[in-house]
Amino acid sequence: MYNSKANFVAIMHYGENTHGNNAKANLLDDDLEIFLKYNYENGNLDNTALFLFSDHGVRYNSDRQGEQGDLEERLPFFSIYLPQKFKQENKKKILNLFRNSNQFTTPLDIYQTIRDLACIKQEKVGIRSISLLDQIPANRTCEHVGAPMHFCTCINDWKHLKIDDKFSKKVVIDVFREMNSLLTQVNTYCEILVLKELNLVKYANLNDGKLVRLQFVTKANNGIYEATIFYDKNQKYYIEPVSSISRLDVYGLRTQCIPSFSQKLHLTKDLRKFCFCKK
Repeated sequence: MYNSKANFVAIMHYGENTHGNNAKANLLDDDLEIFLKYNYENGNLDNTALFLFSDHGVRYNSDRQGEQGDLEERLPFFSIYLPQKFKQENKKKILNLFRNSNQFTTPLDIYQTIRDLACIKQEKVGIRSISLLDQIPANRTCEHVGAPMHFCTCINDWKHLKIDDKFSKKVVIDVFREMNSLLTQVNTYCEILVLKELNLVKYANLNDGKLVRLQFVTKANNGIYEATIFYDKNQKYYIEPVSSISRLDVYGLRTQCIPSFSQKLHLTKDLRKFCFCKK
């Protein structure tokens, strides 16, 4: 596409139509079709690899709150176009690419793929980052790539717990302890969170303990959350309360009393999804 440049990488990021929801995604169809068709028919893709991908799917509102929503937040769309000449000269790499479409891959692999296509020697990072044109092991796990368990989709043997179960109540107490501990940094501005409704509790048994995921609604902000918390065999828990808790509804201006980060408030983490501003 850029005939005067060798090994040139260009990235375009666009989110105006789809960041809030997918209702206006179709407005991009005609422009995207024109872009792809023009460059294909004019030979601009004869020496160009084209990646078309998203950073995630639906993250909030009603579409996010079901099991499909679990996957939407965690599994972005990804596609790749490779020139015909490259495919003819690299049949083994293309075979690997097709096989890897059914393997566990991450954006770190896209990075290595770009290096591979640009003929840059791959960094020695082991199983964590592998070119999509190389063979990715079928037994690769979230632990191998350093993916947080909150965003891991490899677990498929979830079992549901009753919301009035004794252990379910313990999980709620532990999660709220961590959430409100974070809010002590901004308790002058934000209300303490209290459980309004517990909608879902499920768990998966791991080799070294139990992973629990729950969805709940809080007072007074009516916030809808999903949290993932790990318990070892001694019932000690671990949760990273910012990255392991997702906000499933739009909080908008209700958190405008605090910024995302602030030296003045000693905020090193974005707490807006937890905050409901005091009147």
